[in-house]
Amino acid sequence: MLDYKRIAEYFMKNSVYVFTTDIDFAPEWAIEETLTFFKKQNIPLTPFITHPSETINREYGSKEKQRYVCLHPWIEGRMQGETFFDVMKTMCILWPPGIGIRTHGFHYTSKIKNMFYKNSFEYDSSPCLFLQPYCTPLRDCSGLTLFPVWWEDDIHISKGLSFEKEAIDKELAIPGLKIINTHPILFAMNSAGNNSSFGIKTYRDEEAKWCKTVMRSIDENKWRDYIYKGNGVRSFITQLIQFLKQNNATFAYLDDVYKSTKVKNK
Repeated sequence: MLDYKRIAEYFMKNSVYVFTTDIDFAPEWAIEETLTFFKKQNIPLTPFITHPSETINREYGSKEKQRYVCLHPWIEGRMQGETFFDVMKTMCILWPPGIGIRTHGFHYTSKIKNMFYKNSFEYDSSPCLFLQPYCTPLRDCSGLTLFPVWWEDDIHISKGLSFEKEAIDKELAIPGLKIINTHPILFAMNSAGNNSSFGIKTYRDEEAKWCKTVMRSIDENKWRDYIYKGNGVRSFITQLIQFLKQNNATFAYLDDVYKSTKVKNK
């Protein structure tokens, strides 16, 4: 149980920055590139995983870091199972320590949330309140705590916003919980929505029993040759982190925010 009144009052006056990444069946090179960047920046990164990854296992496999990994179910499209119940089984065996979840496409209903709670998930980051002032954790009727996403790369692209930090300066100045979400391929390629040199194809690998993502029109061993040279997702995140560090911002894993806001048993 969370003390929602105390939390809401805190986020009316303060900001905490939580960087997350939706893995979305990304190739291992894109996952590694994303995790390496945040590690070098010394910024906590919460991954929402879709499938087994050697890079995730290496960076988060230790007992003390396992709790920072969350799950990313694809409710539609047979990507993790034939039915919703198959997807839930996949989530429960993919990363057993994980208690946080976010659906692909921010897809959720009362039925879905209730099923998450019944399967021992405790918090959900499926809502997206893009650049919403005074974001705060929310108490859902299912029993889950909801952590709204504050910014996401593909939504920024879809809205045609500039990839200069100044595009969100006004919203950035307003207190609140700021969950900032990116995707490994968009981040690694510094996508600005105009990368015509490659296409992304996600397919089901029946032998591996997992979906895979490949680049349609480039040699994946030379993917760095196709990084967008202008302002894009990666350059935007880099500008943002530099600004936040200069202003002594508070960074956290999502699970640490959840744990810190729980009411202690007396």
